[in-house]
Parts: sequence; structure tokens; C-alpha cells
Amino acid sequence: MKPCHDSIEKLQDYVYSPTHPRQSARPSIAQRIAVRHRQQNQAPWLARSARNIGVQIGEILDTDKPVLAHPQMVVFAADHGLTAQGISAFPADVSWQMVENFLAGGAAVSVLARQHGLALTVVDCGVNRDFLAGLPAGTQRPGLVVRKVAGADTARPTHHKASR
Repeated sequence: MKPCHDSIEKLQDYVYSPTHPRQSARPSIAQRIAVRHRQQNQAPWLARSARNIGVQIGEILDTDKPVLAHPQMVVFAADHGLTAQGISAFPADVSWQMVENFLAGGAAVSVLARQHGLALTVVDCGVNRDFLAGLPAGTQRPGLVVRKVAGADTARPTHHKASR
């Protein structure tokens, strides 16, 4: 263990200590997760990344022992008006084609989800395409949730002046 890492660990122990003046008598979820991760034998960079994710999930679920029962990968898709102005590197047709590729399982995100046993859900927030066209009314496509943003105009972006 490097001396610098040793010092950081001692500082963290002090800061996360229940007797530290800025801490309550009961450590927070983040503190309890940090202590548990420091007790595990992991590379420092991995421990830091895992702890950060664990803390975020623990705080969301309000527990220091977070468990994801049904984890998913969610991709939100929409067009933007910059394409019509020639600013985008890709034509507008790329958005709907990517959504179809996600749903068919051919995109990198689809492969990652499959490799890790995650369900993949694509949320259509404003792609200029009807992915349910030709299907009987009320029919849904597996892995697709259509939630178009009300009032979205994909042809014209809103221009905002920078405030000074």
C-alpha cells in the first residue's frame, strides 16, 4: 500500500468516524457503504468507482445494503433540430435507424445489456418516426416505450441567448 493511499484512508476514517464533529451519532448510508467497501480487497480505483455507484444506489433506495432486483439498461432517443440546419454530423434518418438497431439487438448497447443479463428498454422521447405504424391499435413492440415529449419541435431548435 502506498503511503499516500494510507494517509487518505486515515483521513477518510477520521471524517467518516461517528465522533467527527460534523457527523451525527449514526453514520449516513454513504459512510456505511464507504466503510464496507474499504474492508473489501479491491484495487483502489475499482473500490472508488464501486463505492460511488453503491452510494448513489444506496441513497436512492435508502439503504446501506442496496440490491437491484431487476436492473435494466434504458436508452432515451429523440431527434434534434440541429440536423435540419446542417450542424449535425449525421442525417436525421440515423436516429430512427439506431432505435431499430437497438430493438433488433445489433447495437453495442444491446450487446452490453445482453452480456450482463439486463433488460434493454428504448424510450422514444421524440424520434420523428412512428415505430408502431402498421401494428394493430394497442399493440406494443417488446423493449420499446413511446413517450413523445409534448410540444417538441424536432425541425426547429429553440435558440437561447447566453445570459451575462
